[in-house]
Amino acid sequence: MQFLDYRFTPNLFLQRYAHYDEKTFIQELRLTENFILPLKLEEKEKREYIIDTAFYTKKEAIAIADEELISFMKKLSEKRMKIIENNVKITMKENSCNSIGKIVVLDEIGIQSPVVMQDLKERTLANE
Repeated sequence: MQFLDYRFTPNLFLQRYAHYDEKTFIQELRLTENFILPLKLEEKEKREYIIDTAFYTKKEAIAIADEELISFMKKLSEKRMKIIENNVKITMKENSCNSIGKIVVLDEIGIQSPVVMQDLKERTLANE
């Protein structure tokens, strides 16, 4: 939970993993569509993964990491989430290939509808 710049994070159900991915979902609280409260709810999801040892060439490792990133981005697009920021870098170290970074998405909450323009003369005639 966050109020203005103050964050309160209870660690009641703290899960400890040796290796994990973490997703953070932040939702602003609203009284109405346009009145946003200075209070945000934050949900963190941690998923454990197991390191599997396999041997790939540098090109193969980068290609696999790139395919997984593209697959993840497609899943976000299918959920109609707008990708605002993608700062994921694929790096190679001596014996490992890592995708490290941050992806910021915006979830659609409304339905688009066309705006009908009405002529000013029509409005004044209708009011008379």
